[in-house]
Amino acid sequence: MIINNIIHSVLQCVKMHEALIRKFDNELVDLPQGQLVCREIRNRVRCYHSHKRPGENATPVQKYISKENEELIFALIRREFIEKSLKIMQNNVKAAYEFLKKFKPYDPDKIEATLAKKYKGLTYKPKANGALSPEDLPWEKEPYDKNEYHPEGLKHNTLNGLKVRSKSEAIIAGLLEAEDIPFRYEAQLVLGSQKYYPDFTILRPRDRQILYWEHFGMADDREYSMSMHQKIDTYIRHGIIPGTHLIMSFETKENTIDPRAIASMIKAYISE
Repeated sequence: MIINNIIHSVLQCVKMHEALIRKFDNELVDLPQGQLVCREIRNRVRCYHSHKRPGENATPVQKYISKENEELIFALIRREFIEKSLKIMQNNVKAAYEFLKKFKPYDPDKIEATLAKKYKGLTYKPKANGALSPEDLPWEKEPYDKNEYHPEGLKHNTLNGLKVRSKSEAIIAGLLEAEDIPFRYEAQLVLGSQKYYPDFTILRPRDRQILYWEHFGMADDREYSMSMHQKIDTYIRHGIIPGTHLIMSFETKENTIDPRAIASMIKAYISE
């Protein structure tokens, strides 16, 4: 999921750059050749049009631009802006195509499948590489009470093979996995006489503090929003405070999940 988002973002960036390159190339045709040179003379700024005459290889000629000819000044500034922009975007497009050509998505299942063929009859269990102490690693793998509601809804895979209910949860889980942060998905949490199943129960590596992460994917839906606020109120009443013990992310129809924002939240609340 994360890999697909990266590739999609690169392709979108290339598409945008190529469209702008075409637009700027067309605009350059109608802009004057040369550059704008400005000098301060006797506390006054004087502008000159520096350009080479056709067929000449000599030093560029500089012609004074009067204040009345602001249109030429702005046109030369625009040319310089476009030329610098084109240089960056053309380099970005070249780099992006090189990246897409060489980049190979990391799929642990495919790697494991090749090992299974090579070492037939042996049981291979991949191990996570991380900075956690040995006693931390088993926590997320210990048996725990899970949400048994509609198990058929668990149809989105993370890179490590965990099945979750939504693409957004797959993004969050994938970013946690990438940082080797131990977590449990939809683990049971008893508050008073009620049972809840936070999306993610997280063991923060630096202090072994338990955190909860709730992703509210339909925050602009009226009924969903009422239920969301009730759940948040319940958490607060039981000492699970947003920003301290509870991490929250939101989506609406118009504002979908941003992996970069999620990565920043992980850095702010968990990994640092």
